Amino acid sequence: MTGTRDVRLAAATVSSGGRAPGATATHGGTHSPTTATLELPVCDLALRRATPADLPAIMAMVRAAFGYDLEAKLVERLEGERRVAVSVVAVSDGRIVGHALLSRVELIAPGEAGRPALALAPVAVAPDLQGRGIGTLVVRTCVRLADPRLPVFVIGDPAFYGRFGFEAATAHRVTQRFDVGAGHFMVRQTGRRPAASSKAALVERTLDYPAAFDGF
Repeated sequence: MTGTRDVRLAAATVSSGGRAPGATATHGGTHSPTTATLELPVCDLALRRATPADLPAIMAMVRAAFGYDLEAKLVERLEGERRVAVSVVAVSDGRIVGHALLSRVELIAPGEAGRPALALAPVAVAPDLQGRGIGTLVVRTCVRLADPRLPVFVIGDPAFYGRFGFEAATAHRVTQRFDVGAGHFMVRQTGRRPAASSKAALVERTLDYPAAFDGF
């Protein structure tokens, strides 16, 4: 977790989330998302890259958002394995109230070298501010800060993540090891109009979630 650039925003779209390694706790736990346009819950909300000093507060907020330790431990493990590519926090009145994380993963195929990719997980918002648009802000900022050369994968509700450019990964014959509903394993390809070579790099591969995700 590095960097301190602030991104101050005046309005947002409400988000809530799904459950899996890409779980989102942004609206009363991990229910399916809904959307509506609202003003931000507080005028001083700021988004920035997380710093190492933020880790305890992030874990505490993620734990409170989900109601158990699994996602908080995932954040800690990804940090410990040095897999974090982008970590974004939303801060209000000096308190971390939202978080989203992109980790480095690989697309693998038999007899071929792994290809780098990113996984979005977890996404969380403080319980007292869920359903107020903060989840959308941290996801959107994470996607904006992602390496534009790499595909981003997520497991979650298509109705929510589709708004950020995610589509079904199964359309590219990409698989992964978790048992999730059809269409809930998604990918956002590089850039707005991915080149044919980028699309070809996805076909018939497996997204290799690392050991940090064990237990989901």
